[in-house]
Amino acid sequence: MGNEQLQAGVQYGDYHGTVAADHHDKRGLWDLAEKYGIDTERYSVIGADIFLGETMEMDNIHSQVRLILVDMHEVGQGDFDSIQKYIDEQGGSLPYKRILIDASLEEFLIHFKRFNIVLTGNYRVREFKNTD
Repeated sequence: MGNEQLQAGVQYGDYHGTVAADHHDKRGLWDLAEKYGIDTERYSVIGADIFLGETMEMDNIHSQVRLILVDMHEVGQGDFDSIQKYIDEQGGSLPYKRILIDASLEEFLIHFKRFNIVLTGNYRVREFKNTD
């Protein structure tokens, strides 16, 4: 188990970008964790890792959804402020684990109110200027 940044990556990296999402008021990633048998008394969901493999066939897109979890036995409480306090006390470090669940991409996405992905070609550009 080494130190790492949680960042997306693919084989060639032709596109890079950002993603942002808003919590859903009625459901969240903790609901997915419970549905797929993760002990939510022990683990707190802090994020997700989504991967789509090669998509040669339009009707056969397979996604891998992994929930990113922290063990509350290690970090204390699972709320945002408690986890951030732990991170601050540990000099910016947070132990985590990823657990693969059998959720589809669509099932994952409905657990957010809003979800936005922006991708651009892997250009060495300092600033994009919108000309709409």
